[in-house]
Amino acid sequence: MSDSSETPQTKLKMDHKVFNDPIHGTVELHPLLIKIIDTPQFQRLRNIKQLGGAYFVYPGASHNRFEHSIGYVGMVSDK
Repeated sequence: MSDSSETPQTKLKMDHKVFNDPIHGTVELHPLLIKIIDTPQFQRLRNIKQLGGAYFVYPGASHNRFEHSIGYVGMVSDK
């Protein structure tokens, strides 16, 4: 059942997912990108450190490839 207050723009926004990136702010992703992100291959990036061994010297440097990839999408989406 559809809500009568739901406009096409509102429905479109609900299909998108928003990530909060510390550098690029909010990153709104298209549903197709969400399908890609939800794959096991992409989720695997959460376990790969972006900065390698720097994490052992600088514990605050806890960035991973997943965060980097989401940030990159945010950067290219701004253009």
